Amino acid sequence: MLIITEDDTAYIQMDAPATTEADRRELDFSNRPEIRRIRIQFRGVKMITSMVLAAMMFLMDRHRKTCEIRLLNLEPELRSLLSRTGLGSWLELAESAEE
Repeated sequence: MLIITEDDTAYIQMDAPATTEADRRELDFSNRPEIRRIRIQFRGVKMITSMVLAAMMFLMDRHRKTCEIRLLNLEPELRSLLSRTGLGSWLELAESAEE
């Protein structure tokens, strides 16, 4: 997982083809009040673990009131997983990085 911050946006690139680890501490931007947008890039990612799902839920819970959070370029398998678990309605899924 790679995290880059630029101005008011945090860009998070998940590891392809499988993201198996995510440290919640890396996804906590509470000490960065200038961060108002979070973009999580999933291009090429086919599988994520429950650890990654838990970290994403932490991120949403911690920042959804102060940041606009979008998941970008989800593969059909991940989109289906998020829909089946009910997380798809909780997370904002975007089709491309421009959204």
